[in-house]
Amino acid sequence: MAESRIRVSRLAQSIPPSETLATSAKVRVLQSKGVPVIDLTVGEPHLDPPQVLRDKAKEAVDLGLTRYKHAPVNGSLELRTRIARKFREENGIDYSPEEVTIGNGAKGVLDNAFTALLDPGDEVLIISPYWVTTPQQVRLAGGTPVFVPTDRDFMPTVEGVEAKITSKTKVLSLNSPNNPTGTKYREKLLRGFADLAITHDLVVVDDGIYEYISFDGQKHVSIASLGDEIRARTISVNGHSKSHSIPGWRDGYAGGPENAINVMNNVQSQRSGGPSAITQYVALAAFDVPFDSERLESFRVRRDLMVREAEDLGTLSLPKPPEGAFYGFLEMSEALMDKLRKRADASKYGSVSEIAAGVLLDEAHVAVMPGKPFGSDRHIRVSNALKDPDDIPKAFAKIRDAF
Repeated sequence: MAESRIRVSRLAQSIPPSETLATSAKVRVLQSKGVPVIDLTVGEPHLDPPQVLRDKAKEAVDLGLTRYKHAPVNGSLELRTRIARKFREENGIDYSPEEVTIGNGAKGVLDNAFTALLDPGDEVLIISPYWVTTPQQVRLAGGTPVFVPTDRDFMPTVEGVEAKITSKTKVLSLNSPNNPTGTKYREKLLRGFADLAITHDLVVVDDGIYEYISFDGQKHVSIASLGDEIRARTISVNGHSKSHSIPGWRDGYAGGPENAINVMNNVQSQRSGGPSAITQYVALAAFDVPFDSERLESFRVRRDLMVREAEDLGTLSLPKPPEGAFYGFLEMSEALMDKLRKRADASKYGSVSEIAAGVLLDEAHVAVMPGKPFGSDRHIRVSNALKDPDDIPKAFAKIRDAF
């Protein structure tokens, strides 16, 4: 076979594949060979989609919603109107349908936002630990990610964010509840961030995809709800993928000032086009399927199991119970990290969190995510959103034995 003559761009070459998707692919290969891997990497809910949404997807096909005209690039007016109502009634943000866009999942919406906002060299403040994709989306849009450290409980401070602001800073990226830590940002902290954004003329990209999966009893606060000035400089991102168990259906949306939303729509029109008509039809129905206490309780049971099991790991610890989402960001002890670095095969894996994840997968048949791509090489991320909650203590027993 002839050697490739294609020269790919230096920027594209610098972007690694999604670590979560790459690890999931390794797990599937092992499972196809009969290896009994317990997978703690998956960033999707354990629940099946509600039956009414499955029925709506079939109904969309039967109704013949298969043409371009059924999937306008910015989303149908009916769906955008319903999303505007959701923002108004649940989040206290008054958006018009023209200030709403529908995208190919929250991931696609975020990508559209960064592309619409950033010029080469613009800096984006990203609170660490962070979702693995955020820095890469910023880089692909020509921006520069700047990471803001947090304390041992993964909580940022207003002072910590302000210390990272320069003349090049344009965007503050927020994600609460947070992936990978489960940390929630309270209203007082968000008001501090809002004041910073107004003072320093920043745009806020606010990712609230885990809004409903919250265990602290406190209502989710969207930063755009805290006054007209911060609303005018915020893009609020959300979707049904986590709350309604339809991650593969690519349902995401955002609200924001109309000029920014229009540019995001233009970007989407030239890249991916709008989400499928079937997804839009299902998304409209999803607003009438509340995220009820029974569904939340199923997440809480798994969170509590993970917290209990983490108390007995010894060389790994969970600094505090996650307040939302369905992850645990486990901290490795200095002794464990030293032990892992001294392994004869350490170089085969890479950094210390990658060694930890590699050893667990190869030897204990438990799949976890290394913390390095999330911003901390002293942690590993585990998901507790498993179909069978009994797999959580089984997996933690294997981790305990391995380390």
